[in-house]
Amino acid sequence: MRATNLRAGPLEQPAPAAPKPSEQLIARANQVIRTMDGSGRQIGIRRMSVLESARFFELLGPDNSRNEAFLALAVPAYLAVEIDGEPMHRPMTRRELDARMQLLDEAGIEAVNGAIIEHWGAAEAASGDDLKNERGTQA
Repeated sequence: MRATNLRAGPLEQPAPAAPKPSEQLIARANQVIRTMDGSGRQIGIRRMSVLESARFFELLGPDNSRNEAFLALAVPAYLAVEIDGEPMHRPMTRRELDARMQLLDEAGIEAVNGAIIEHWGAAEAASGDDLKNERGTQA
């Protein structure tokens, strides 16, 4: 008895399903972007979630939330979540935020701002306005 091939061609695989909107949001929220600073450190940054954004502005207080010079230092420090592969939690107190700014120093802040501009746009790096406006709040 002779075996017959019932398939006419190669078995077709279904096209991979496009990610669901919720999966896209989760992937975007967890994405860490890495950049190199002038000191040779690799710094990883991650966007703020809605809750993290609220905590950030509460941490800064009403005066510093409107202080563009301060935001230019605080936003990059808050977005930095790793240095040389070592994870760091978001600063929860003003003292922790100050320590993060000190740790990053000028080279780190500059590198993070460059990565923010490259990946998310200049408005976020300049003043944090995009962070507030993206969440639907007034700047």
